[in-house]
Amino acid sequence: MGSNEKAGGSIHNFIFSENNQHIKEETERILNERSLSEPLLITGAQGTGKSYLLSGLCAAYQRRYGQDAACKISGADFLGTMLEAIRRDGLGELADHYKRYELILIDDVDDLAGRRIALESFA
Repeated sequence: MGSNEKAGGSIHNFIFSENNQHIKEETERILNERSLSEPLLITGAQGTGKSYLLSGLCAAYQRRYGQDAACKISGADFLGTMLEAIRRDGLGELADHYKRYELILIDDVDDLAGRRIALESFA
């Protein structure tokens, strides 16, 4: 249900500059603290490396804690999976699937803002 390692796959190749040290600190915190409960939203202009960062973070987390410890999925894929689960009355199964992960990285959430979900999606 989603690609766990796309472009790059290494957090070490991400360039942390003086302008994004807070991202570096949060990334290190995520990798060192296994039970984070609050969501973290990473924003930035197109082409700034958000997807690359999330891919590297996912791969690093998986290397440290196991392949099933983290997943990365696009917002569109996550929404499509959720709509399919609603269609077939499988929300419990979907919730069980995502409960197994300690870290869920949802990428390209901003893409959803421009999408229109038709009512027939729920039929």
